Amino acid sequence: MKPFCQADLRVNLWLIFVNAIMFLICAHETSFIALFALACLWLLLRKQYKKAAGFIAAYITLCFLSEILIGIRSLTTIWFFTMFSRHLLITISYVDGLADAHTGTLLTVFERIRLPKAAGISTVVLLRFIPTIAYEYHAIRGSLKFRGVGITIRQTLLHLPKNFECTIIPLLMRTTRIAEELSAAAMVRGVRTTNKIVSFDEVHFRLSDGIICVIFSLYAIIVCLADRLNMLSF
Repeated sequence: MKPFCQADLRVNLWLIFVNAIMFLICAHETSFIALFALACLWLLLRKQYKKAAGFIAAYITLCFLSEILIGIRSLTTIWFFTMFSRHLLITISYVDGLADAHTGTLLTVFERIRLPKAAGISTVVLLRFIPTIAYEYHAIRGSLKFRGVGITIRQTLLHLPKNFECTIIPLLMRTTRIAEELSAAAMVRGVRTTNKIVSFDEVHFRLSDGIICVIFSLYAIIVCLADRLNMLSF
């Protein structure tokens, strides 16, 4: 278990890249389920049991919603959103290690793989941005429930367009404001300086990291080939 818990961040980056390609190539839902099962296994091997359970619950919920909404012409946009979101969960699950890493470690990893400093800074800001958005989402939902909107699951499903609109619009407005605050904070902390980046954590790509990359990549390739040959269409 130790190699998985302490895997180099470049393993996460590689798995994100591989699954992003699979996201674009695969066409059958069975293929996405197979890739999602591997993503959940990755979280379990990293001892992220609560996050794995949360991803599984989110995936099942989105599958349920997409089945309910399919064929309803007025809710086509929401149906597409549920389909896109549940497939995107596969790639997001591999972001777990990156989100928990220290800023200096992340920037060092990006420097080791010869990516521009701006790319590393943008990634760090994005990873710190996601938990903030989640907090804002829960705050908005709490405010709506206080006003009598979306109190129960049944009420939310019956008035799904209204709940979607009342949630997304305030969230987008808050997102814009938070982005401006993060940009100002980054400039104050000197992210534009050209000094050498130093990480207090050891950044070393081991043999076990390479083995993990090979095994997970082979699994993804097999799923992709099976998908292209229509072996996973049921």
